[in-house]
Amino acid sequence: MNALEDIPIGDRSVCADCIGEDYLADLITRSGTPAMCYYCSINGQTITIEELSEHVEQAFDQHYVRTASEPEGYEYYVQRETGNWARSGEPVAEVIAQMLVTDEAIAEDVREVLDDKTSDWDGITCGEEQPFSDEAHYEETTFVDHTSISEEYRQFEAVIIEQARYFSPETRRFLGSLFGELEGLGTHDGRPVLVDAGPGQPISSFFRARVFQDDMPLKRALALPDQELGPPPPRLGRAGRLNATGVSLFYGADTAEVALAEVRPPVGSRVVMARFELLRPARLLDIDALKSLLVEGSLFDPEYLGRLAHSAFLDSFSRRFTQPVMPDHETFEYIPTQAVADYLANEVEPVLDGILYASPQSALAGKNVALFHRSSRVECRVTPEGMTTDVWIGHQAEDGYEIDYTVFEEVPTPIAPAAPSRPVGRLHDFTSADAPENLDTRAPTLRIDLDSVEVRHIEAVEVRNEVHEVSRSRHTRGQSSF
Repeated sequence: MNALEDIPIGDRSVCADCIGEDYLADLITRSGTPAMCYYCSINGQTITIEELSEHVEQAFDQHYVRTASEPEGYEYYVQRETGNWARSGEPVAEVIAQMLVTDEAIAEDVREVLDDKTSDWDGITCGEEQPFSDEAHYEETTFVDHTSISEEYRQFEAVIIEQARYFSPETRRFLGSLFGELEGLGTHDGRPVLVDAGPGQPISSFFRARVFQDDMPLKRALALPDQELGPPPPRLGRAGRLNATGVSLFYGADTAEVALAEVRPPVGSRVVMARFELLRPARLLDIDALKSLLVEGSLFDPEYLGRLAHSAFLDSFSRRFTQPVMPDHETFEYIPTQAVADYLANEVEPVLDGILYASPQSALAGKNVALFHRSSRVECRVTPEGMTTDVWIGHQAEDGYEIDYTVFEEVPTPIAPAAPSRPVGRLHDFTSADAPENLDTRAPTLRIDLDSVEVRHIEAVEVRNEVHEVSRSRHTRGQSSF
């Protein structure tokens, strides 16, 4: 018989060695009271079963739900028809033993203390199951409440749309709480949140498409594809999901088909497509990875629930970030995502070059990319001085007009000493004249692959849809229609 058997259950001491759960064992070691452990009779740092039960109760409140003791709803009808029904979850004492990584005796003592503390005697009289009675079953909840973070985000949206476009200390603090610690985050299937792209990486290039409805702009794009297919010059950029008006970003996709879907070309138009290679390493935030963040921690850590709520909100945010926005709503709906992009481009460490995100326009596998302004410059081609360019888009043949996209580049006869080569300018007639003064000091991040340039004729657009029938009824006023 244990010499300490007459000690009340709640006052019994338990040591760190009897608790296998790392967080609690460390807590006992750091802040426990020296005493003899009731369960292993070894002197050391201990806490009482009463104190241990408080940690367990909090973990149950935050991470577990009690299962129904009788079949309900559909399960009731299944049980009535078949007689087969098994209560979900596990007995509460077994759950406590698993949580604490301890033996049955300690788990049962914790359960008894909690049962005495939480039982409602009126409920017992009525035959109601009590939270920690020995018949109670529990299972870990999959629901994480992120209401408070979502409400803060709604307030951020309202402020950034209706009051102030620029970051206030409060909005900067809030965005910092959401995106301040991206390094090291990963998903349940092992994918990193921050993706390394560039030479030698799985992602080393992106496709970009541009729609044309007239011949002259199309010819200019084929003559100067490095300039005309890249991002627009600063101040000429139209507002997009991640950029305000006048801010130039490189929007592309990791597949040509996704890039085509994103430009939404009308039937009868032509789309010039090209692949752009990354010249240097680039670090990208994968928005899609935020949907399944791996959050590790102890059920007994007070901060663990906050990390779970943060992860649950980022899941919700990533889905909202990539949802389609109606053209009539773009002006205001894009403002919050533009603000988030500005923050990610300028305020986070390590420095980000852009964002990967699922295409809201395409059902195909593939992702969009938005490279921030500092990382979106395309390298200008170097051509001989005086080179002229002629572009053919077709010719008349015996059987009618034939499509034939051909670019002819003519260089002058070399004169010794040879004229130095230099980047071509933005030219009106596709000739190598003096370029305007270039004030862009950004280092090039992208280079166009000239061999990848192609023209796609849009002959039809497939629309995927979901049909919902409309019901209609008529009744006489004052009379029920049922």
